[in-house]
Amino acid sequence: MNTTAQSFGRRLRAQREHLGISLDAIAASTKISRSLLAELEAGDASKWPPGIFRRAFVRGYAEIVGLAPEAVLEEFLELFPDEAGAPRPRAAESDAAFRLTLAEDRTEALVGAAGRLLVAVLELGGVVAVGSLIALLTGTGFWMASGAVALTYYPLAAACTS
Repeated sequence: MNTTAQSFGRRLRAQREHLGISLDAIAASTKISRSLLAELEAGDASKWPPGIFRRAFVRGYAEIVGLAPEAVLEEFLELFPDEAGAPRPRAAESDAAFRLTLAEDRTEALVGAAGRLLVAVLELGGVVAVGSLIALLTGTGFWMASGAVALTYYPLAAACTS
């Protein structure tokens, strides 16, 4: 264990203690075992899991103690390189252009809502028209005939579309 790694761990612990956060609280919040967190603060990552898990754990710890996750991760990976063959993430600046953002397209949402509304109005109109016709032909009340049509139409429509 080198002194640079120990210094890294001491800085993490000092930041955590400065904020008054316990290792148990971080362990509960991040689901990282307390022993792994204690080893990190001691400058030892020999028992840490490989690959994406170790990067996610370091980012999670850094976020909770109020440090820049990408900067802490970059330093962590320099001090504790991942096993051979595991791809090392690029620097945060180059990743910024490729971050996935799920932005809602409002136009598409409005068109979809308008289409659903139109179908609902057409179905209601159809039920009312058929109900009126049945009421006229049979001499029953409009509401009773329309209710019977609706009670017949909607289960049949649901069965045919599923």
